[in-house]
Amino acid sequence: MDMRHILLILPFLLEGLLTDEIEEHNAGIRFIHHVVDPSSKMVDITIMLLSWYRLYRRKFPAKDEEDIKDLTTLGRRYLSAYFAYVLF
Repeated sequence: MDMRHILLILPFLLEGLLTDEIEEHNAGIRFIHHVVDPSSKMVDITIMLLSWYRLYRRKFPAKDEEDIKDLTTLGRRYLSAYFAYVLF
């Protein structure tokens, strides 16, 4: 139950979390690539993880083959988004 509560509040905490720092950083740089605020991507990844977690923890009704496919698909999407946006 605690993990679900953390995941539910996390998108609100992440939204605009780095905006001030990124704007300050980009203001001091000229003619170089500016840093893009990753907050919206982090919120998207968190919402995707929340969907996966809700389906993973569901006990009633029991999971069927379609639910297992959805879990696999959401898990793969989460990992690909994580590696694409967070690590690089």
